[in-house]
Amino acid sequence: MNLEDRIAHYVARIFEEYQLRLIKAPKAIHEPLLGTNLFYPHEVAVLDTPLLQRLRHIHQTGLAFLTFPSATHSRFEHTLGVTVLATRFAHRINESIGRRTGANEVNVPAPITGDPEKDELAEIRMAALLHDCGHAILSHTSEDIYGLRDDISELQKKDPRFTKCAPHEILSHFIIKSEPFEKFFKDNVLNPYPVKINLNKVANMIIGYIDDRSRAFITHIINGSFDADKLDYISRDGYFTGLRLVIDIDRLFYAVSPRWLEDEKMYGITVGSPNPAQQILFSKMLLFSTIYNHQKVRACDCMLRGLAEYVNEQGTTFRGSPLVDPVDFLVLTDNDIFNATDTSNEPFIKKMVANLCQRNLFKRALVICKDTVDNWDESRQYELPSLIESPADLKKLRLDILNRLPGGQRPSIHEIWIDLPQLPEFHEEATQTHICVAGAEPVVLQELFPVAGWLEAYADRQWRGHVFCPEQFQDMVNKAASAVLKEYRLKLNPKSRIYCHL
Repeated sequence: MNLEDRIAHYVARIFEEYQLRLIKAPKAIHEPLLGTNLFYPHEVAVLDTPLLQRLRHIHQTGLAFLTFPSATHSRFEHTLGVTVLATRFAHRINESIGRRTGANEVNVPAPITGDPEKDELAEIRMAALLHDCGHAILSHTSEDIYGLRDDISELQKKDPRFTKCAPHEILSHFIIKSEPFEKFFKDNVLNPYPVKINLNKVANMIIGYIDDRSRAFITHIINGSFDADKLDYISRDGYFTGLRLVIDIDRLFYAVSPRWLEDEKMYGITVGSPNPAQQILFSKMLLFSTIYNHQKVRACDCMLRGLAEYVNEQGTTFRGSPLVDPVDFLVLTDNDIFNATDTSNEPFIKKMVANLCQRNLFKRALVICKDTVDNWDESRQYELPSLIESPADLKKLRLDILNRLPGGQRPSIHEIWIDLPQLPEFHEEATQTHICVAGAEPVVLQELFPVAGWLEAYADRQWRGHVFCPEQFQDMVNKAASAVLKEYRLKLNPKSRIYCHL
């Protein structure tokens, strides 16, 4: 059974015993970032399904709340926010089209059809509502695990629709395209309510697949270089972690306009000034350096990896899930992690869950960065990239570290992790954000702004790799890891130990 069929089976189980109630009126939903907004009966019917209600129990920023206590916001809140911003985005695009039409410009596309229950706006809003339905336990934390599975990587390599897709976007696409979901949608959304929505278009928007290049700007609202998803998560993650970020969304929306992009042969979204795009890039970089790649957040992520690796290699299960297939992660919610202490007979699972619940986190045994590696320029160019891209090589290094530890009490291999984060990805923003100042020909952002220089500066000064382990093994793991990495041509200096407070 291929991944698409396994997802269809998962969706069928979700809706097997679900009883839908008829929604008679629109619903006003209040939230702190975007205020009070209206959702239509057919949208509330979808929001009320188990498929989207489970997102209430998926933390937006994974395990970051163990370091940033207020970061308890969920994928469900984010879903509502993306829907609101996508709607505002569409309205502002229509205003821009109206201004240009009034000025008798040529090559102006037709406006987005604006009925929220029919046509393009209804499809945009439904894509926003469903765009994260494929997110699994702890959001991107589990995505980094199941995203390495062969069926995901093969799709990304061989199917041009999925080449640039995140794993959760692929899962969302397959969920929406599954026969059980299409049947539910037809019977419980299209038939009872006066709506007209093409689910195929919705699914394609989520993965950024453009089937009509004359209307590409519609897809870009949901999946583009500065889409509604990005605008919401940057604002929301900054707000709930306490990081003061500034994104002038109103100014960005005022400056957007769909124009013909000759280099890509489509009508895409352009921005009238580089300033809003620079704000987005700067905020995204701050989130990576301050929140997503914070050493304690990364330590938590490694603990989940250790748990999943143990379950997978021992052939056991976690809450009945073997954590082998991407769907195994979809059937769980974050509640399963923090309520599982008494449900497993496996001592290692019990210990790892208890440590997460009690915030007894892995500690740094060694730090890898420009300050701690004397041959940094050489290592960053050759050794580190090859390791980042090879989980098998990292596993071998972990085993080498374990084998060098003295006899007696030692940690499990699942408690020793070499964590080398990927650099933030700015290529899309740099090459696909088009700036069109005062009606001039659109140019990509990287021609006006040194995006590559920013990324280089981040890689040089902000990037941190770590070796993590339980606190009681810090000293011995530090010595063993230093010896192993030295053989891998990393010339570590004493700061690699000092930065761990050893």
